[in-house]
Amino acid sequence: MADATADDERDEISYNFSMDAEPWDEWVETIPRKISIEQELRSVIRRQTTNQDGSAEVGAVRIRRHAMRATQAVSRGDSEEAKAELKEITKITESIA
Repeated sequence: MADATADDERDEISYNFSMDAEPWDEWVETIPRKISIEQELRSVIRRQTTNQDGSAEVGAVRIRRHAMRATQAVSRGDSEEAKAELKEITKITESIA
């Protein structure tokens, strides 16, 4: 299970997780020895959240987060929160379209 620090005005995040050893070991083997796992993770995150102008990929990440929150809200029966998350998705898509 993952533990993350949560603070809207943070400069850094600390995140601990666990996963099956086999895919982790396979992934670690793809990292050149001169690059630390931490550096590679940072690089992966940067690649997945930016493109040439940064907007589309960052928007996709934001949409994914709001979609997860909306799904969780629906599971809890909180239609108002789900509706608010869907409105945020609409705003994001309109800003990058």
